[in-house]
Amino acid sequence: MRNFLLASVTMLAFAVSAPAFADDSIANIVQTGSSNSATQDISGGNNNQSYITQGGNGNTANATQVGSSNIFNVNQPGSGNTFNGTQQGNSNNSYVNQSDNNSVASLNITGNTNVTSQRQEGGSGNNAAITISGSDGNNVTQYQYNGSGNIAQVNIAGGGTNTVNQSQSNNGNQAYSTINNGYNNILTVAQTGATNTATQLVENSSGNNLSITQSGNANTAVQHVH
Repeated sequence: MRNFLLASVTMLAFAVSAPAFADDSIANIVQTGSSNSATQDISGGNNNQSYITQGGNGNTANATQVGSSNIFNVNQPGSGNTFNGTQQGNSNNSYVNQSDNNSVASLNITGNTNVTSQRQEGGSGNNAAITISGSDGNNVTQYQYNGSGNIAQVNIAGGGTNTVNQSQSNNGNQAYSTINNGYNNILTVAQTGATNTATQLVENSSGNNLSITQSGNANTAVQHVH
């Protein structure tokens, strides 16, 4: 049987949380207003779905997935938004979309063949960060479009055959990716605009593929393999 969880908060500073879900459950939180907080915990089950939508300023969302084949989807179309997520398990999917300035998206992945996307569009001063620990076959995409002074970061600490794509447009953006004790990983950066910086660092690793493409003036690219 499929279970449903729905919570809605309007113009109030509430924290909404859901306990561990059984298999094949759906959790949905919708918040309209400012200074909202949402927390979802999907643990000990498979094929669960988590959705968080926050429309307003100063929102915070947290989501945790423990298990396999889970999905969470977070949309924050406002300013000053923050998302912190954790994936533990295999074949999970996460999608985070943020619009406006000074947003933060952070995700920690422990597990294999997970797919994650962080999209920050139309804002400046945003920060997107992903850490992959001892895991294989993950696919990571970070998009930061039409904004300046954004930062995208990916750190792979052990694990192999992970794919990382970072894409930024406009000026003064920074993309960082690091591999330590990994193998056969693919890192790709594409930047359009001026005064952008791309840095790829690989240590104690083998068989990795690094690529940086920049279009514009006064950009800086650094690749270090040791």
